[in-house]
Amino acid sequence: MLAGSVVSRTLGIAELIGTILGLILIALYAFSKDVRGKAYWFELHY
Repeated sequence: MLAGSVVSRTLGIAELIGTILGLILIALYAFSKDVRGKAYWFELHY
């Protein structure tokens, strides 16, 4: 019984960390794409 609760808690923590990492990666990807887009736009105009 105890082992099961420890495993489920560990899985829950792993899932939480995975979700957070996924969000960070998506945010970084969107941010870098946005910055590249602005740089391209800047080069286009000046």
